[in-house]
Amino acid sequence: MGAAGPAILFVILLAASAMVGVCVLAFAARCVLVLVNETAAGQDEIVWPSEPYQDWLGHAVQFIELVGIWLAPSALLARLLRGQRQEMKPAQVAGIKPSPALGPSAIRGRPKSPSPPVLRGRGVGVRG
Repeated sequence: MGAAGPAILFVILLAASAMVGVCVLAFAARCVLVLVNETAAGQDEIVWPSEPYQDWLGHAVQFIELVGIWLAPSALLARLLRGQRQEMKPAQVAGIKPSPALGPSAIRGRPKSPSPPVLRGRGVGVRG
């Protein structure tokens, strides 16, 4: 029975932090959704509606649904790639094959040279 005090304190603080967390989530969701709605409507200034705080919980539920929709594709992709043991680069995940023709030389329009770059005049040049 000596550990009852810390256990009771833990449960009380857990409940209090859950209540504060719900309030913070509701306020943040309201702010995000009002900003998105007002700017999507073409408003230059944000007009904050005067709604009671009980209505903010509806905004929090709507915000959680939107975040779930945003995260669903990444969760599906992570589940598909979970079984693969090899390390994949982001380009491979996207289905893009790296090509040697797309190297820095192709961007500059010069052929690749085995010699290292050397300073020439004002810029960097290639020997050869």
